[in-house]
Amino acid sequence: MNDERDDHAKGRHSRHPNPDGRSAPPPPQRPPGGPPPPPSGGPAWPGDQSGGRPGAGGQQPSTPPGRPGGQAPGGHGAGQQPHWPGGESPEETTGAWTPSFDDDSAPGSSPSPLSSRLNGEDDATSHSPQPPPPPPGRSGPPPAGQQPPGGQQPPAGQQPPAGQQPPGRPAPPPGEAPTQNLPQTPGEDRGGARPAGAASGGAAAGGAAAGGAAAAGAAAAGAGSGREPNLLTHSDQATYNYYADDLDDDPYGDSDSFGDHPSGGAADVGATGFPVDSEDPDDEMSAARAKRAAMWRRIRRACYVAAAAGVIIPTLVFIYGYFAWEAPDEQKLLNMKQPITITYADDSPLATVSDDGSREVVRELNQVSKPLRDATISAEDASFYTNPGFDFQGIARSVFFMFTGSGVGGGSTITQQFIKLDLELNKSDPDYIRKIKEIVLSFKITNEREKDDILLSYLNTAYYGRGANGITAAANAYFGKKPSEITPPEAAVLAGMVQRPKGNDPREDMEQATTRFNYVLDQMVKNGYLPEFERANWQAPPETRGQSDWRIDRRLTPDQFKIKDQVLRELEEAGYDEDTLAREGFKIKTTIDPKAQQAAVDAATTQAENTLPDNIKTSLVAVEPKTGAVKAYYGGGGDVGGYDWAVAPTEPGSSFKPFAVLAGLHKGLGIGEFYDGSSPQKIAGTDFANAPGVQCDIPNRCGVREAMTKSVNTVFVNIAARVGPPAVAEAAHAAGIPKEYKSGKGGTKTLQNADGQTQSGIALGMYPVKPIDMANAYATLANQGKSHTPHMVEEIVPREGSPIKIHNEPVKTLYDESESEAAKLAYNTIASMFDVADHAKRGLENGRPVMSKTGTHQYLDTKDNATAWMIGATPQLSTSVSMLANENGRNVPLEDNSGTSFYGGKYPAMVWQKFMNSYHKGLKVEQFKKTGPIGQFEDIPLPPPPTSSEPPTSSMPPTSEPSQSEQPTTSRTRPGGGGRDCGGFFEPPCESTTSEPGDVAPTRDFGN
Repeated sequence: MNDERDDHAKGRHSRHPNPDGRSAPPPPQRPPGGPPPPPSGGPAWPGDQSGGRPGAGGQQPSTPPGRPGGQAPGGHGAGQQPHWPGGESPEETTGAWTPSFDDDSAPGSSPSPLSSRLNGEDDATSHSPQPPPPPPGRSGPPPAGQQPPGGQQPPAGQQPPAGQQPPGRPAPPPGEAPTQNLPQTPGEDRGGARPAGAASGGAAAGGAAAGGAAAAGAAAAGAGSGREPNLLTHSDQATYNYYADDLDDDPYGDSDSFGDHPSGGAADVGATGFPVDSEDPDDEMSAARAKRAAMWRRIRRACYVAAAAGVIIPTLVFIYGYFAWEAPDEQKLLNMKQPITITYADDSPLATVSDDGSREVVRELNQVSKPLRDATISAEDASFYTNPGFDFQGIARSVFFMFTGSGVGGGSTITQQFIKLDLELNKSDPDYIRKIKEIVLSFKITNEREKDDILLSYLNTAYYGRGANGITAAANAYFGKKPSEITPPEAAVLAGMVQRPKGNDPREDMEQATTRFNYVLDQMVKNGYLPEFERANWQAPPETRGQSDWRIDRRLTPDQFKIKDQVLRELEEAGYDEDTLAREGFKIKTTIDPKAQQAAVDAATTQAENTLPDNIKTSLVAVEPKTGAVKAYYGGGGDVGGYDWAVAPTEPGSSFKPFAVLAGLHKGLGIGEFYDGSSPQKIAGTDFANAPGVQCDIPNRCGVREAMTKSVNTVFVNIAARVGPPAVAEAAHAAGIPKEYKSGKGGTKTLQNADGQTQSGIALGMYPVKPIDMANAYATLANQGKSHTPHMVEEIVPREGSPIKIHNEPVKTLYDESESEAAKLAYNTIASMFDVADHAKRGLENGRPVMSKTGTHQYLDTKDNATAWMIGATPQLSTSVSMLANENGRNVPLEDNSGTSFYGGKYPAMVWQKFMNSYHKGLKVEQFKKTGPIGQFEDIPLPPPPTSSEPPTSSMPPTSEPSQSEQPTTSRTRPGGGGRDCGGFFEPPCESTTSEPGDVAPTRDFGN
């Protein structure tokens, strides 16, 4: 209806009292002569009279035009009473007035009660906790549940008599139909001034209001009959229930559905016929609360299900596993060990690793010393004798470490460790399944066996490193004793080995071994097994035997024994310790070429037998550049089980100079650059000099090629000073030199001092490097700047299953550059090394191109030499040969059988040349792939000297004939080389009065 309650501009609402400040009209009175109460009874006001609308003379209006005669509104025929749906219940009856547009006041007059009520100024229809007082002369609404006096409610569903209008409701005027859902009209769109207190609805709206007022009057009189449907003034949604006991029963809610709408026209009308306010904050809050309640309800239910599953499922799994899974016994685990077969690359046998009856089990627990039992329990499972086979705190700690990465292990008891030795538990099950089995079977075996019996089985089957399975073999491997003879400090070493059989070995990493040793002793004190005053006597592990001393296989040659040890070490670092290999019975296929290996042994031993004393330790390692596979490995001969000199870090001397060149190239300094090669020089605050008789043709203008061929020290120190010593170390690391070496004394950073600083002497090879790593670094240069991890293991093959490749590491490039850039860096570096072998008369047969460099390092501050090297590579093979002298674990000066000191260009170069020629026989001659230059590539010739009447005098010292007896090979003469056969590290010194040493870099004593 277009009354003022629907005025959007004013925001009026029937629940908003006096929106415009108008005074509230007096309560309406039923007009005299009004219609009588309905015959069916109902709440009636005293003094109510029957009759029509006020001002209608008590007569019903005639039938509207166009309606069949006598037909009532709603389509009922003449004489038939219409069905008025939605009759108000007593609780909804408010005693409201009968609206009528005839009550509108004329302009200038006081507002009529109807206007005030339509304008929302009647407090009776405002939202109020209590209903308004009844008009004078009327009683208040009856209490809930009581019938009003003077009438009865009609029976449910009973219609008024046919042909009658509903009691109290006048007939609609002619041409008037019930008004439903009339569109709202904003106040600002209504033309002219609004009469005070009147709704400007028009004649039709006034007629509709008149019909609605009659219906409202009937409802107010207590009539139980229906009323005209869907009129906004009489819909259920528009009637406020003053008897609601809760605000939620308020049909209006807290929303104002008469606000502005973007359409500017009619408000959206819902299914109820009332405007819908979709932006009501109360509705939104209610919806949010409902969503939150539903969400939390689902969460609670999910938690209940998860909690139930967390109890029921583990219980069922535990019960099933207890009866279905079989726990291993000691004999089963002992019988699982199989020999390990090691073969050459062609599958011919190289070595076999087996127990050979060395496994001797302990039959009684008293055959193990008490300190050893106590140390084992303290280190591995302090609650062993009281727990049910597993430890809840240990499991929680293990789970915490697993998810946070803040620790290692700590979850398995001694019983669990014995259980998981069973192969079937470790073969294919994921970690969480293995853990479940460990717990269930640990509980089962604890109920079936005595604790001492479980401890004995554990001691007989645990792996202690060094190939020692069981406590008997471990006591022999580390201390050469029986288990009953082990003392407390020795027990602390053995008990600490089980956690990390390799890392806790004092011969592998003394720092880590000391940490573990002290931990075990402290745990013994904590658990009451060792007095504190006695524990204070031991702060470091006692001396142990050599790692292989306890089981030397005399059937192997010395070099086979060293290869076997390196193979097992390599696999252990890859996660396959000897215990695992034996349980699977693996066959190990190596990369060692049997022909190449024999050639290496022949070259090394033949030279040593003829000219070198027994204290000379020769090592040879050959690496395939394209794969990193070690093709030949000779660790110094000697006795079976002797020290492996191929992995002994020693100073490489001048053979490290190519990495200074590489560092310069990385910074754009080409090999055509010239440097000051004079001697002596103070460079970076340190005095450096060349070897006696070694200098460039023009000492203060020396090219990189000439300096590399003649091994001019000062040139390369100047390069290192120019690019920075750390840059030289970075170049070597990029080529494959490791950044750290592990040893019995702990980890040691390479290519730096103890304080972390790198000195300029790095260009002269002052820092120790292993021969295998030098061979691999040269292999990187020969392979166009692409490096591989040097390795001896091609693959391992289990008894059942497919071969397993051990090394699948991605190929690395120099400085992680693109392959093209890495190739340029590599080629420009080796281009400075092409003349070295020929100049030393150690070139290869058939004119095979080779990049090489000799190296000699000074022995302390003397004229003697400590180490001598020769390293060189073709595209097919890179080989390093190193020699040093060692007596009783101490380095001594290098001397041959005649007592003469020698350089890298002599005996090491002879061994290298013999081996390389033997290996390359029958192989295609491959050339190094050329690339573009970096920086200044070619040497820049000097301008011609000025014309003079006197020939220029030479400042070069006189040369002398070489004292070496070996026949020179065909040599390519390079301009500027001078054609001299003396000087450098590969010929005897030329005649000179110079006394400066050839390398002033400090010498490191090895083996002390």
